[in-house]
Amino acid sequence: MTTQIANPFLHLDVSSAAREMRLAARAEEQGQRELPASDAHMLDGVEREILDRVSTVARQADQESAAQFEAYDSRIAGFGLLTQIPAISLASTQAVGEMKAAVVQANLRLTTARDNVSQSYAQLRAFQSEHGLRRPAQLSKPFMATTGAIILTWVGETVANAFLLGQNDDLGLVGGTVAAATVGGLNIGVAAFVGRKIWPLISLKASGSRTLGIALTALWGLFVLVWNLLAAHYRDAKVAGVAKPEVAALDLFGTAPDSLYSWGLLIAGVLFSIIAAHAAFRMDDPYPGYGEVTREHQSRCADYSGEVEDVTADLTEIWKDTIETASEARSELAGQLEDRDRAIAGRSNFARRYSQFSRELESAANQLLTIYREANRAARSSPAPSHFDEPFSLPEPPIPPAPKLQVKEADIEAADASLAAASEKLSAAYQDGVNGFETLEALKARLLNG
Repeated sequence: MTTQIANPFLHLDVSSAAREMRLAARAEEQGQRELPASDAHMLDGVEREILDRVSTVARQADQESAAQFEAYDSRIAGFGLLTQIPAISLASTQAVGEMKAAVVQANLRLTTARDNVSQSYAQLRAFQSEHGLRRPAQLSKPFMATTGAIILTWVGETVANAFLLGQNDDLGLVGGTVAAATVGGLNIGVAAFVGRKIWPLISLKASGSRTLGIALTALWGLFVLVWNLLAAHYRDAKVAGVAKPEVAALDLFGTAPDSLYSWGLLIAGVLFSIIAAHAAFRMDDPYPGYGEVTREHQSRCADYSGEVEDVTADLTEIWKDTIETASEARSELAGQLEDRDRAIAGRSNFARRYSQFSRELESAANQLLTIYREANRAARSSPAPSHFDEPFSLPEPPIPPAPKLQVKEADIEAADASLAAASEKLSAAYQDGVNGFETLEALKARLLNG
């Protein structure tokens, strides 16, 4: 805002000026000398001095006023946003179009993800129909119920065997632990493979696959008994200090273990194997391929849901940014209009004060001239010159014309209304777009009922 000086004009005190210039005394001196002459048409030296003093004050006021008017006019012309009203109105209209275009693009982004969900539903239905499945897939259990259980069975069997297998071993407990881990690893590893790959075959509709699954399971059961029995004999041979315990275990095959402890480890090995196979079996749906198809469907559903969230967030960001910009523009328009009105009112008041000061200065000049002339008349015997009766006139103050306003208040109001209307249309387009996005739940309901 332009800084206004409280009193930019030098006040001319008539009484002080008259005393300072000794008008009464000088008038008496001139009058006694009958000066100026009765027929004189020119101002005498005292009169010129009075007018020079007044002119000096007037020139100073003109200079200060010119600077002040320039500051006001620069301020009035400096409201750049008011001159951009056509561009603002056009931009507000374009923003609505851009929002609608963004909605169209968002729907295009969702098309692929929506088609993927539709395809996955079709694949899931086809799989269920082909294999006669009416139940939902039993997907993987928690880690500790599957992989964790398999690891724990291996660790348990290793710990249980490590002490016995470490006896009479060159590496002691370390060697026993390695041997126990190897024995247990093969036992648990084969069990996990059977539980994950063989047992699910029993669930298949095809009789050949079921028969194969049952046969392989029976073979695995035989393997478990044989392997753990050999392991028990191997433990007995290690404890007995036989030179080649693996050969002794083969020789002893078909006989019962020697110790109760070996019987316990034999039974534990079989139980650990069954537990590991069951844990592996529960790692996915027991029907082969059902868990995979279901997970693929869930993944596509999650992708679609994520796409809906992403496009909604993108539209929300565009909407918020545009609304904020429009609100700031409206606020700035109102603020600049108020500032411009204050600047125009300030300029008008200053011009009025300037004109009033000019008249006051003219009056002060005539008062000083009157003091001098009346005292001169009283002191002289001859008539005063005729110009003593003529008043002094200052020229009109040089007040520059007010700058022409390129933008009317009605234009600003129209622009504000345009911004408000565009904001409403923008919000409506945003809401229509967001509400038009088919949620995952609605998509599922449509596909299931379709």
